[in-house]
Amino acid sequence: MGVKEVSYVDILSGAEISGLISVSKDHGGIGGNQAMMLQNLFRFDELTVHSIMVPRTRVEYLNYSGSREEVLAQLKVITHSQLPVIDGDWSELKGVVLVRDLLLSMIENENINLDSHLRTPQLVPESQPIKVLFDNMKSSRDHMAFSIDEFGSIDGLLTLEDLLEELVGQINDETDEMRAFATIDVVEGGWQSNGLYPLHDLQDEISLLPQTSVSAKTLSGFMMQRLQKVPQVGDVWEESKFRFTVQKVDGVLVEIALIEALSEIDQVSDTHS
Repeated sequence: MGVKEVSYVDILSGAEISGLISVSKDHGGIGGNQAMMLQNLFRFDELTVHSIMVPRTRVEYLNYSGSREEVLAQLKVITHSQLPVIDGDWSELKGVVLVRDLLLSMIENENINLDSHLRTPQLVPESQPIKVLFDNMKSSRDHMAFSIDEFGSIDGLLTLEDLLEELVGQINDETDEMRAFATIDVVEGGWQSNGLYPLHDLQDEISLLPQTSVSAKTLSGFMMQRLQKVPQVGDVWEESKFRFTVQKVDGVLVEIALIEALSEIDQVSDTHS
């Protein structure tokens, strides 16, 4: 009787494979970029639309009811190749337009007709795995999708580029204003982070392991859930070997936060004792 052949997936868990990749990188077996892409590949199956979407409050759009002059003024400062069109608010999403086609039409005609350029928006549940969305985008011409929550409201947007970045890392271009704004810097004793920094990236960056499950996708949302109130400058809480301090707010959002490793704080305290 023969022995059934098995693959490494049948023998090793995802965590064990991830550990092997890290060991290989540390010992020079594979390069840093290769290791990052392999790790991202394993994580890709676990991420959902909600975890990587750009929140709608940060999405640029065209006003469906705007005059020709108003739309042209918007297009002059927008650098994206395609844009959503809404009429008043996000409950009235009309569709998506290609900026190039719209500009050419406006050059050739005095009157603007957004309806003739509208493409049907792709709506996906926020819980959909991004792997499923990636496969759908590859087989269609829709490279932009809108996340809808359990109540049917649009809560964010993501593009094919966002999905690719989860595999290959940051793709820097002149339109990445949102991502450039979401940064994290190493400072003495820890890190200083923008509130819009993606939570799953932060978990990788500092090995943050939340003590309980969290539905937030940004550091600001994470802090708001843990504080259970609108954050204010000076708010502090500790979790998973880290101390989080709100340093600056923008309305109801955390703009800048300080993240300190409690081990570093303890060492400083022992030194001064």
